[in-house]
Amino acid sequence: MENNLKYENNNNIKFTRTATQIMNSGIYTGCSDFALLFETIAREKGIPTIHLQTVRKKFVQDLQSNIQTPIKGHHF
Repeated sequence: MENNLKYENNNNIKFTRTATQIMNSGIYTGCSDFALLFETIAREKGIPTIHLQTVRKKFVQDLQSNIQTPIKGHHF
C-alpha cells in the first residue's frame, strides 16, 4: 500500500470514499482511508479484521458544546 498510494491533504474527499475509490485514485487522505483500504484487502484475503476509530475525549466534549476543532483521533 505504501508503494502504491500517495498522501494528499484533501478534506473535500476525506471520509467520503469506498476502498475501491481510494485504491483506484492512488490517493489517501489520512489514516481513515489507509485503514479502510487495509481492512478491505485483509478481509478479501480471509484475515479477520476490526476497524477501530478513536478520538480524544476533549474532541468529543468540544463537539457536544458545538465548538469546532480539528479532528483529534486515529484509525487502526
